[in-house]
Amino acid sequence: MMVSYRGMLWNQLEVDYYALATALLPEMKEQSRVDHSRDDNTIRRHTAWAIATVEKRANISLNPATYRSAGYSLAAFFGPCACPLPGALGYPLPFNNVRALRLFDIDGNDVTKDWGVVQARFGSNAEAYAVSPSNAGPPNASAIEIDVGVDDVTELDPSVVQAIERFAASAYENREADSPLGSDGFDAEVFAIWRPAV
Repeated sequence: MMVSYRGMLWNQLEVDYYALATALLPEMKEQSRVDHSRDDNTIRRHTAWAIATVEKRANISLNPATYRSAGYSLAAFFGPCACPLPGALGYPLPFNNVRALRLFDIDGNDVTKDWGVVQARFGSNAEAYAVSPSNAGPPNASAIEIDVGVDDVTELDPSVVQAIERFAASAYENREADSPLGSDGFDAEVFAIWRPAV
């Protein structure tokens, strides 16, 4: 599946919509005051929907996924800038909550070398940067692969957990409603995640 981010097309190689929803299941059941297992699958589905909604509205990568882009240059699109690592130049990445970064040359060889990823607050929507301790120039790569997402609940920013809980609990409590559940009532809460205080 192709996704667009900041005007660039990325191929989503894989995504797990239920890893985080499964990890959050005990908290979601507690939030909805459910002490049986009959509705576990329903709550898990509502949680997956809530996670996807928060991802879209708060510009945050939560579901574990892998993206690949060909012909993309970090320097061409963003240029170097200061990043949270003192004394290092960083190239902003198009996703946050980055778990791994791989750079490939035109022949498909891995040229990642000493490039790494720095993010101020993993589990939030803080920007992630590709950095090199040697302050090398921009990575010379014809293709980039980025692994993103959170699968450990303890890594999530509390405001993100709260927004997911509210969406999922509301969906569960209104699962038999006659009209579609909207998320407009939660906009202020979700937008608070957009740029959380550091």
